[in-house]
Amino acid sequence: MDSNCPPTYIEPSASSSIADTVSLIAHIRSLPSTLVQPIVTPRFAISCSAPLLQGLGDLVRSEKEAGTPVAVQTHLGENHGEIAFTKEIFSRANEEGGMKNGWDGSYAGVYDSFGLLGERTILAHCVSFLRSWVGRKKRRRPAEGLSRRFSFVSFQVHLEETELQIIRATESGVSHCPTSNLNLRSGTPRIGDMLHRGIKVSPLPRRVSFFSAFLPLSLRPSSGSTYLLAHSPRSDSEPTAREATNPES
Repeated sequence: MDSNCPPTYIEPSASSSIADTVSLIAHIRSLPSTLVQPIVTPRFAISCSAPLLQGLGDLVRSEKEAGTPVAVQTHLGENHGEIAFTKEIFSRANEEGGMKNGWDGSYAGVYDSFGLLGERTILAHCVSFLRSWVGRKKRRRPAEGLSRRFSFVSFQVHLEETELQIIRATESGVSHCPTSNLNLRSGTPRIGDMLHRGIKVSPLPRRVSFFSAFLPLSLRPSSGSTYLLAHSPRSDSEPTAREATNPES
């Protein structure tokens, strides 16, 4: 984190942050056990400058090319203020030439532009408005094996249609904590919609925000919030999940 952080959190520069990340990856890989694996963690886009995100994206790409891929975890779409500020910051960076690979103007597009989305990416929050549930038809069972992939996107809340398409195209995944999103009054992920699109979804319990150490009990709100979305009104301009994935149907 080298931008928009408290003095006790911020790192001196993008280069020092990347150097520390490389050092930590090497240290973790030197441990005798393989139970702990390194994961590249840009806290979220607001706390990272364009040079830092570019450097981390280059690191992820070089590790993959070397046959030692690393996972990525970060946040996406948790609340309105975060989304608006992210777009403001990276609109300026884009105008100044800091987005070398192009940018579609979305929050998810920031990470995609820097090469940080892929099948080993975990994104947090990814929530939706309660009004945004798309479609009420019976959902097909998700394809077998979706949950076996390595990458996830955590806490998807206020995602745009283009962002859902980016997540699916890059084979990133969504990992969400229902009680966290509800306690923060952020919203709830469109789980049924995501699964229907073929997006990988995984639960992500956060000890500070769920009500019990018993995982099944902590995940119960996910089912309730999904049903609530199913009864939410939908704008005529919003595609159903089936329409979004199969426009000709």
